[in-house]
Amino acid sequence: YFGLPNDDGAVVEGVVRGSPADEAGMRRYDIVMEIGGAAVASDDAFRKAVEKLKIGQKVTLVVRRGEQTGRAELTLGEAP
Repeated sequence: YFGLPNDDGAVVEGVVRGSPADEAGMRRYDIVMEIGGAAVASDDAFRKAVEKLKIGQKVTLVVRRGEQTGRAELTLGEAP
């Protein structure tokens, strides 16, 4: 994706204003590399990992934006 060194991770296609992802500072085209300490290899792997979590559960994501990598902590909410 976007000329990055590998294709691991899940690309954020959009962030809903006021959502937990928005409040955590996530942006469109961020790449989620880990969720809750588990590596994310693809969009499908990310969806499966999220399905195992509960609404209200706190989770830490490792996110790559461009060439920088950081952490985002958020509390899961209902999907819009």
